[in-house]
Amino acid sequence: MDESTSRSIEKNCIVYVRYLENFEPRTTFYGIINMEGDGSAENIVKNLSTSWENDDLQPSRTCWLATDNASIHNGVAAKLRKHHDMPCLELNTCVAHSYALVGKQAGQYIDGDGKMRVRPLIANFENLIGKIYTYFNRSASRQHKLKQWWLSIRNCLRPIINNMKPGNQALLALLEHTSSDLNTSQNEREAAAELLMEILDDRFLFILHFHFDIHECISGELTKMMQKDDISYKMLMDTVSAKKQMLVAWTKQSNGMCPWGPSLAEYLSLTEGGNSFGAFKVPSKASRDVLTEECCLHVQRLLEEIERRFPPSELHRCFSFLFDPLTIEENQALFNEATYGRQELQYLRQKYQNLSGFDSKNVQMEWESFKPLMVNFIGNKFSNASPAKFWKNFIELKTTTNERFSEEFKNILILL
Repeated sequence: MDESTSRSIEKNCIVYVRYLENFEPRTTFYGIINMEGDGSAENIVKNLSTSWENDDLQPSRTCWLATDNASIHNGVAAKLRKHHDMPCLELNTCVAHSYALVGKQAGQYIDGDGKMRVRPLIANFENLIGKIYTYFNRSASRQHKLKQWWLSIRNCLRPIINNMKPGNQALLALLEHTSSDLNTSQNEREAAAELLMEILDDRFLFILHFHFDIHECISGELTKMMQKDDISYKMLMDTVSAKKQMLVAWTKQSNGMCPWGPSLAEYLSLTEGGNSFGAFKVPSKASRDVLTEECCLHVQRLLEEIERRFPPSELHRCFSFLFDPLTIEENQALFNEATYGRQELQYLRQKYQNLSGFDSKNVQMEWESFKPLMVNFIGNKFSNASPAKFWKNFIELKTTTNERFSEEFKNILILL
């Protein structure tokens, strides 16, 4: 569910529904609810309830509400639980939106008036990145000249840093050439000279290489993973944990120095003995202590925001422990233990004891008979498939060999 405002300034709520069809999860557009200018939690619940009633849907069978990070949705979930007797309803925020907020808020601070502001070094960095893109975006001739300096540009969408690395400094070479090219206008020469001077600034280059490492080694993999519809909780949290450890390692000082990521470490190594940066000179070095402090602060803020936006979920962990193919494969050796999965199942039994059609007592017996079936199936190497594909294959196989499978394991399948 997501709110939007149309061109006519009407508030709408766009709703999708995720459901099971032949044991396969599907997501389908449900409808657009006109909020009539009132985006309050109470009005959202009122309109959503009306839609359910009109379509003869049973709210008690709804298990999850997925939204962005707007705080109002906490109120929506609370009112739905109360008004429709939905104690099982959980609220989940979009992981991609959550991580976008991590990146945004890591670069901010609260000023004396209590307002969120972008830290000055980050603001200056973003401003110069924008100026570089604007310089070429508004001039076809500049783009053509850059292609002459760097022939692979039409095949490359990598960040600006790839135009500056020693051995391939096309951007810097073009700006230097343009700044002294008498065949161009004075304004053109001055614009190129000014931009070149701003780029060949140690503060900018330090921050540029730092953020390049953040995007390439940390955020890139995470954001790509978050675009997948069938990402598992275990895979997400394992990757988040690994990235947090990487950030901590980058800022772990030894003899007053941080190891940093590969790009920044290389830049520091290249400029350690002088001001040379490939074929160009960095006129003067900024205080590396100040820059180190700024980047360490940014890493600290990233870690804080990740902790806040991606807290562990016991409910997700229990589901993952019982039903995630990756976890099942890892724990094959433990499946013969009588107590395997009982603690997690107990948590889910209590959580869903009031769910319509779910028998929290029978599910215990079903689990004991269900475990051996999973172990045998894992041996077929279907665990490399997505969780949805894995379980669809599993259920299709079992229903083919056992006509009463769905009935015998009704409550396990409800949890699944």
